[in-house]
Amino acid sequence: MPPLASAIILTTGNSTQMRTYKPLLLAFLLASLTPFQAHAQGNGSISSLRKAADAGDAKAQDALGVAYAKGQGVAKDESAAAQWFRKAADQGNAHAEDTLGAMYESGHGVAKDPAQAAQWFRKAATQGYARAEYNLGVLYAAGNGLPKDQTQAIQWFRKAAMQHDADAENNLGVAYASGQGAPKDAPSAVQWFLLAANDGSAKGQYNVGAMFLTGQGVPKDPVRAYYWLGLAAYDEQDPARAQSIEAARQAMATHLPPEAVHRVENQVQQWMDAHPLHPGAK
Repeated sequence: MPPLASAIILTTGNSTQMRTYKPLLLAFLLASLTPFQAHAQGNGSISSLRKAADAGDAKAQDALGVAYAKGQGVAKDESAAAQWFRKAADQGNAHAEDTLGAMYESGHGVAKDPAQAAQWFRKAATQGYARAEYNLGVLYAAGNGLPKDQTQAIQWFRKAAMQHDADAENNLGVAYASGQGAPKDAPSAVQWFLLAANDGSAKGQYNVGAMFLTGQGVPKDPVRAYYWLGLAAYDEQDPARAQSIEAARQAMATHLPPEAVHRVENQVQQWMDAHPLHPGAK
């Protein structure tokens, strides 16, 4: 059960390498609303948002980019979104810089250009923007737009993790579990996986469960593994992967005491009640 690195495809076999990294999807980057977005959505006032953007307000330009990217109040237009993000980014708006980097990495709204992506991520990262720190680490880890450098990747993941970026926390756990970019250290891997898990990372939750199931860095404990995999199945946004994790849990349940299964299911339900998913998350 190899650990899963954040924002990558499930690894297979026995390898724990950090590979096929990819910066966060644009939809994820655009998830939170700025005050301007809230105003535009609440009052249907795209015109006032555009007026502020035309006047050079960087926050309004960034918010208008979000509106075009998501098709909220205007027709969806990724090219127009990129143009507004660039206007905001040219004024040093960190969210716009990071989002523009993601667009260059993915080829949405602009020609795909990993080197440009790295430049924009770095601009936002040097302002301490956690998502950009994480994304820059991803590019270093993959050698995408930058020379491959695991040490640099870990440094940027660590900066983002210090701001409780769950994906960065999880990837630090992968580094310590695999010994790539950090000394191989299973207990340290578990600590980072736990931080990611408690910050809502499904991959972190899965990895904690895997460590308890195999006894790496912690005493072997299938009941605790069953709990953490339950959270992972709930928080995982990929329906097929969530279904696969849940199927594995159900197979595990047949080998656990019924009272333990009942107790854990109650604990998982308490987590679900305290952490409702956003509409459309799955």
